[in-house]
Amino acid sequence: MKIAIASADEQTISKHFGRVEKYVVYPVENGKVINRKTFPKPGHHRNPGLVERNDCRPYG
Repeated sequence: MKIAIASADEQTISKHFGRVEKYVVYPVENGKVINRKTFPKPGHHRNPGLVERNDCRPYG
C-alpha cells in the first residue's frame, strides 16, 4: 500500500491540497513505512500519467 500526502514542508499535511509544491508518498509493507518519495506538484495537465506511473491509485 502507498500513502500520499500533500505537504509544503514534507512534515506537515497541508490543509490546501492544490496549493502545495510537492507530494510525499510513503510505501507501507506489513504495517510499517519502508521508504519516502517526494514528487514536485505538476501543473494542471502538465504531467499526465504521474499517478499511474508511480502506482498510486485511489483506495477503494
